[in-house]
This record gives sequence, C-alpha cells and structure tokens, in this order.
Amino acid sequence: MDGKGPLTPVFVTGMDGMLAAAIGRRLRAPEFSCMGSTIETLDITDRSAFSAALDVIRPLWVINCAALTNVDDCERDPALAHRVNAEGARIVAEECSERGIALIHFSTDYVFDGSKGSPYVEEDPVNPINHYGESKLQGELAVAEACPDHRILRVSMLYGVDRTNFADFVASRIESGKPVKAVVDNAGSPTHCPDVAEQVAALIGRPETGVFHCAGAGGCSRLEFAERIRNLWPAPELEIIPVRQTDFPQMLARRPADTRLECRRLKQMGLLRLKPWQEALTDYLASRRAHRSQNSS
Repeated sequence: MDGKGPLTPVFVTGMDGMLAAAIGRRLRAPEFSCMGSTIETLDITDRSAFSAALDVIRPLWVINCAALTNVDDCERDPALAHRVNAEGARIVAEECSERGIALIHFSTDYVFDGSKGSPYVEEDPVNPINHYGESKLQGELAVAEACPDHRILRVSMLYGVDRTNFADFVASRIESGKPVKAVVDNAGSPTHCPDVAEQVAALIGRPETGVFHCAGAGGCSRLEFAERIRNLWPAPELEIIPVRQTDFPQMLARRPADTRLECRRLKQMGLLRLKPWQEALTDYLASRRAHRSQNSS
C-alpha cells in the first residue's frame, strides 16, 4: 500500500509480550493505525473492560496476543490457564463478533501431542498433553465458535529481542563462555517474532478465515537450534550438552517430542512471509547485537 488511502485501525492486546511488541512495531506503517494494551492496562477476562476498550478504540481488526504462555505456570495453575487462554479468548471473540470486528488470535503448536513424526498441517488431529496446550485448544474452539471472522495462527518456538527466550539464553551463555544444555527430544519450528508480524500485516484485510500455521519454515530440536547459534556466532569451542526432558525434574509440564509445523494454507494462498528458520535466526542474532549495543550506549 502507498499510505495514501484510509488507515486500517488495529487493536493489539498483550503488548507487554514479545510477539505483540514485534507486531506493534510492524503496524506503525503508514497504512495502519495501531493501538495496544498490556496486562496492566487491560485484562481480557474482564468483559466489561474489554467491551469498553473496543467502544473507545473502534478497531476494524483485533490481534489477540494476550495469553498465559509459561508452560509450567499453566501446569501449576490449570484454572488460571483456562481462564486466560480459553475464557479470555472467548470474551475477545464474542465482543469482536458483536461489533463486526475481524479477529486474529494466536495459538500454539502444543495443541499437538508430538507423535506424528513429520510436520503438522492445519487439518491434523489435535491432542494436547499438558494444561497449556489444552487451554490454548479450548481457546481455539471458543474463538471459532464465537467469531465467524476469525484467523487462528498457531506459532512455535517464538524468539525475539523483547524478552528472554531460548535463543537469547543460548546467545548469553555463548557470550559468557558457559556450556549450554539443550534437549534432544523437544523439536519444533523456531519462529522469529518480526516474521510473524510481517505475516500478520499480510493477512490484515484478507477474507480467508480459519486456522493457519504460522512458523519458521523447517524445524529442528532445541539441541540443533543451539548448535546453529554457536556456529553462527562463531564459537566452535563452546560446549553444548545434549540432554533429555527427563534430565530436568523441575519442569512440571511434559513437552511434546516433535511439533514442527508446515504452513500449508499460507503457501496455498501465496501469502507465506515466514523465512526458513536458519535464515531467520541469522536475522535475530544481528538484531540482538544491535539491540544490546543500543541499550548499552
């Protein structure tokens, strides 16, 4: 777009999160008018507060990034996980539907049990094995039932510069010369948040609805991900120790073994904007260096 047409008003929830922050930056483009809320300014489980916010902002699109995403916290408090990830999603969807607002809602690869042995496509049967995945699945069902004009985007292994994540952890260990433990039995599709933001921008204004996989092309284990970061640094002398999930008894929730995603629908639509995970990781490491340099100056 050339920026000379009418602006598309967009409201993004969960702006204190890593994903929403990246989306907010992307939607500062001339064709959008973007506003956002954080958990401190708006609780999506408070229907009256969310309804009032929509009446004031009057968006054409809502992008719901608000969620409880800590997998072990969800296992520790499944009632809270359900309230935020399922009931909160339902409230957002119902209020959007009542006003004719298009909705983009984020879900997760953890709706799958990880036993397929190859990348999951959108039509594959779901079967979550922890409370996080179950609460997000219930959120998917609530959104689909309550708001016909919905797009549910399943993401995987998110990382970015706005919050500590696995990529940041590995890079920090490399910088300090410390060994890294990385699991071999938990694979996914590493996804750079700015790439998701680019995908969101491409979907705004499109009529297609339903479930979309939205993840970095290809996939790997967390061990392979860590090794790739080491090789890109480069830091060939750094020790990366292969471990299994059972080596971390402090983890409350069981993680699925392999939830790589294939973005089949986006490919079929000719709308895929997500890079191969290896290429996106190179982008991330460059942006991380720039971000840290800027913050230290």
